[in-house]
Parts: sequence; structure tokens; C-alpha cells
Amino acid sequence: MQIDKIKHVLDTVETTTKEASTVQNASEQLSESVQRIAHSAQHVAENATTTMEQAMAGKEIIQSSLSRFLSMADEFYEMKTKIAHLMTSIENISQVVQVIRSVADQMSDHVTQKVSQTRDAIELLEEIVGNIEKRQPFHRTHRLDRAGAACTK
Repeated sequence: MQIDKIKHVLDTVETTTKEASTVQNASEQLSESVQRIAHSAQHVAENATTTMEQAMAGKEIIQSSLSRFLSMADEFYEMKTKIAHLMTSIENISQVVQVIRSVADQMSDHVTQKVSQTRDAIELLEEIVGNIEKRQPFHRTHRLDRAGAACTK
């Protein structure tokens, strides 16, 4: 029985040694992890200043860009207003041109009508003069041509 007790104690010692070795390995891994974390934290702290400086520079760039963008937006608004005024002026000019065209068309129609009436009147007068000459021949010293200009015979 004593041998069994010794064997049991030896097994317990062996198990305890294995577990102690496992705990030691885990402790070493934990220590390495803690060192890596500490190193990373130190690295992050060292880079925090650089990151802040870069962020401030980026902020200045963004503010400058926004200022230029707002300035450009103001210029576009002014241009839009000028274009709207230009379009109004063009529409007004177009209306005047339409009125002028309408008046010119009316005048052209009127002149065409008067020319046609004049032609008809001249033909009628020529017919009347022809009828009169057939009834009573006489000598003319002056005669009008078709355009109404005097011509001599």
C-alpha cells in the first residue's frame, strides 16, 4: 500500500509538474502578450502626435477647400442671375423682332395688294383708252408706258 501511496504521490507530483509547466508557459505567453501590448501602446502614443499634426493639417486643407467651394458657389449664383437677365433680354428682343416681322409681313401684303390693284387699274385704263381710240382716233403726243412713265412717240 505504501507503494501505491508513493505511486499516487508521484503521479500527483508529475501532474502538478505538467500543470506548473503549462501555467509557466501560459504565464510566459501572457508576459509576451503584455509586452507586445505595451510596445504597441508606446508606438500608438508616439504616433498620436504625428497623427494629430496631420489631422490639423488636413482640417486646414478641408477648411481652405470649403472656402474656395463656397466662393465658387457664389460665383455660380451670380452667373446664374446674369444668365437669367440675359435670357429675359433675349426674350424681349425676340418679341420685338416678332412684332417687326409681323408689321413687315402686313406691309408686304399691303404693298403686294396695292401693286396688284395698280396693275389692274392700269390694265383697265389701257382698255378704256383702247376703246376710246377705236371710237375716236386721235394723235397723241405723249403716252404712258406700263410703269406709268411718260414716253414720246
